[in-house]
Amino acid sequence: MPNYDQALRVLEQARRPGELRIHPNDAVEALAEAGLLMPEPPEPDGIRPKGWPRWKLHGYGDHNDTVHVAYIAGDVFINSPACNMSARADDAAALARVIHAAAYYPKGWTQA
Repeated sequence: MPNYDQALRVLEQARRPGELRIHPNDAVEALAEAGLLMPEPPEPDGIRPKGWPRWKLHGYGDHNDTVHVAYIAGDVFINSPACNMSARADDAAALARVIHAAAYYPKGWTQA
């Protein structure tokens, strides 16, 4: 079921009996409980020279590698022992959506 349809179903179920509208707080709570809200992005682990942010993902994969992700001048760089990759920010966002879809596919497209 597409997120839009799932959100409509969740909001309809969360509406209080006899009310035509759902309270915004009830709506947000219902969507969060259904896993339809994006989690807050992690804060950068540090700032590179010239003010560009960077993140580290520790304990990644079977070898507990550290993956380094950096945003530099409109590009996203991903470095790990297994791969090195760079992409424009919009391409990186598209890749992130595909990775998210694959990661949560067995759970019916909702977040863990």
